[in-house]
Amino acid sequence: MGEIFSNLLNISVTAVYIILATVLVRTIFRNMPRKYLCLLWGITGLRLALPFSIESAISLIPSRETFTVDPYSGWAVRMNSGVPAVDSAVNGVIVTEESYFGMDGSAAAITSVWDKLACFWLAGTVIILLYGIISYIRVKRSVSTAVLLEGNIMQCETVKSPFILGIFKPKVYIPFDIDEATRNHVIAHENAHISRFDHITKPLSFLVLAVYWFNPFVWLAYILFCRDIEKACDEKVVDSMDGESRKAYATALLQCAAGHRRITASPLAFGEVSVKDRIKSVMNYKKPAF
Repeated sequence: MGEIFSNLLNISVTAVYIILATVLVRTIFRNMPRKYLCLLWGITGLRLALPFSIESAISLIPSRETFTVDPYSGWAVRMNSGVPAVDSAVNGVIVTEESYFGMDGSAAAITSVWDKLACFWLAGTVIILLYGIISYIRVKRSVSTAVLLEGNIMQCETVKSPFILGIFKPKVYIPFDIDEATRNHVIAHENAHISRFDHITKPLSFLVLAVYWFNPFVWLAYILFCRDIEKACDEKVVDSMDGESRKAYATALLQCAAGHRRITASPLAFGEVSVKDRIKSVMNYKKPAF
């Protein structure tokens, strides 16, 4: 298990380069359509999901295997980031197995340490997955009394903010006390999620987050990805709207703003993420130039 954790650690380090590059693009090109940013986040997801690296001579990632664990060599752990100055500084601090463990039994001691770290990682993954599963079950139970309005649209008295639930047969859940104009905007937004397969990609990204929970950059990527998929749907809906229609859509966003900020695999709520920022984006939206 220690070897599995070591491989995941190296994969997560290489993913950090992609995450930082995506954040940089996201910062510089503020007006870039969010659907393209979601594609960039997809590259991060693929790097984290694939158990191997695709090597290239023009790769911007300095090293494919940043941490080398070998209890039978002169070093228990060696850093190989691809930046000589960093490697020299870090490896100079790492204690060799001869000076710390001694030659007898050192391999078993080092292996034991990595196995303990792997068990700690596995426990964290299980806890996060259980949290996601329990959250899903609780939401599913809360809408057990929902009634069909039309198509895949369900109405329920326990729903405070419209959202999507389900992967293979996703349904849109909306409250009863919602006016027709707001309802139309809500349904358009949630159907945009479905057409973009966000009800599938978000649970998958949550699964990746559960595996790499020890990496704070993966948490950052997940949070920004959730924001970008919401804005991508907003842009898809308001693309053909005039100014007055965008105002009505922004009003619907404000009315349906969700009051919680839980990290979950689902649901995709209409006002779930960064409502103030999304309203500004909707009101200032312009069709992007080439």
